[in-house]
Amino acid sequence: MVDDRNLISHTYHEEVAEEIYQQVESYWKLMDEIFRRVVEKLELDFSSR
Repeated sequence: MVDDRNLISHTYHEEVAEEIYQQVESYWKLMDEIFRRVVEKLELDFSSR
């Protein structure tokens, strides 16, 4: 994900941009899952106080 971000921010090749764009949905799903796990952990930690 980070490699794609770095590549896209310095490229002007439409085909490279299109390939990376196709990955956005999978990145979104990954980041959403990470966010949900962090929130769940925080809720558990704070509810036990």
